Amino acid sequence: AAASEPPRQTLRTRWIHHLDALTHIAPLVEDWLDNNPTQATALARLTGAIARGENIYDRRHMGGHLTASAILASPDRTQVFLVHIRALDRWLAPGGHVDPGEMPQEAAHRELLEETGLIAHPAVSTLTDIDVHTIPARPSRNEGEHPHFDFRYLMTGNPEQSGDIDRQEIISGCWKPVEAIKQ
Repeated sequence: AAASEPPRQTLRTRWIHHLDALTHIAPLVEDWLDNNPTQATALARLTGAIARGENIYDRRHMGGHLTASAILASPDRTQVFLVHIRALDRWLAPGGHVDPGEMPQEAAHRELLEETGLIAHPAVSTLTDIDVHTIPARPSRNEGEHPHFDFRYLMTGNPEQSGDIDRQEIISGCWKPVEAIKQ
């Protein structure tokens, strides 16, 4: 194989990730769909990927991979913390890829800390949405257009807390009034 090609996954590694998805991710999705049955069609790509044994942890898998977001809200729920993502030039909730063996909730907390330096207090979060959205192609990274299976968690933070923005990925971050976002 050429030096620029990623190493192939072994059959054992693929099965470990498949079992991980079946053991940890499938029950989250099933519970979510039990409580939100109208989202079955929207989540068909995710449920299909799990059923087919696709490695939804591998960010190189263009059939879709797991991400998690932290919707950090003020205690009175009037403000949320958003970050301006450099690669997408969009304001979004902090988040990123779920690592193999990691639960989406853990990834949301980790990504919040890595991208913003902020910590949810207390470190409790509630799954508020599972979304499948398309990420545009990024030829500079040899990435085609692909879906993200995004698990979104509501967390509480302190608007007085100052963080440390990861300037490589994030242009800026700030607390925004919920009313302004609704518009």
